[in-house]
Amino acid sequence: MVLVIDRSSNYIVNAARCSIGAHGTTGVEAVNTQTERVEVARFNLKGQRLSAPEPGINVVKYNDGTVKKVLVR
Repeated sequence: MVLVIDRSSNYIVNAARCSIGAHGTTGVEAVNTQTERVEVARFNLKGQRLSAPEPGINVVKYNDGTVKKVLVR
């Protein structure tokens, strides 16, 4: 049921005239969570791209857009 209130008079305008039925969802797709997360880039704290892990803190960027700080000893 839809309820419309006239704000100037504070009276209910059309509570008895309109009803809304149940509807299914639209435009929702399943999320694919089966993809494996793969490292696409690695940087040091200065922002320099690394070709291999270096001792210290490495910033790792993954193919799903996430970024993680990793301590390499």
